[in-house]
Amino acid sequence: MSRTLMMVAALTAACAGAAQAQKPCSFLCAPVFVAQPGLVITNAIGAPAGATSSTNLNLRFTTVVPTQLSRLALVALFQLTPGVTANDPGIAYGGVITLLRPQDTGGWLDVAFDPLGVYSPAPPPSEAGEGHRHYNNKLDLEGNVGLHLFQSLRPSSYLHGVTVYGLLDYLATGVASGSDRWVILTGLTLPLAPWPR
Repeated sequence: MSRTLMMVAALTAACAGAAQAQKPCSFLCAPVFVAQPGLVITNAIGAPAGATSSTNLNLRFTTVVPTQLSRLALVALFQLTPGVTANDPGIAYGGVITLLRPQDTGGWLDVAFDPLGVYSPAPPPSEAGEGHRHYNNKLDLEGNVGLHLFQSLRPSSYLHGVTVYGLLDYLATGVASGSDRWVILTGLTLPLAPWPR
């Protein structure tokens, strides 16, 4: 798994210079790369009888591609949950539809809706029935809130770009019958590229 993380880090570093050097966009704009260490909480909202809530470390490496439409961006991310049995990585991809922009809240808050595809571990064989696959695709409907706690710092400061995120995900497909479809994630969004200057 460390090899996978090294590949993600190398890819991020290789793209950083290109992201900073690109000219103004036509439709797709220069990508932004962030790391999102945080926590993932499961079985907190609609857990089946007898299930207990669990909180685990979650590591996400995210690429956001803004578009000329100020309220629409594309996103792709790679995530790991260290400490969970198997620790299989997952990827997510889709759109970010901004409902409330930082400039609408004095720079302190943004709210978005993210319709995502998720390719991640499938339910265990005992829950999946015949034809079980290790991975499957899921439709994830995500509510996204970002708190810009350091926005008052000068823009060239690294902390100026750091935000606290809160995500509420509803897995509409691809989960075991009777399982909790809700997932809560929270943590920090740390800029990787372009680097503040």
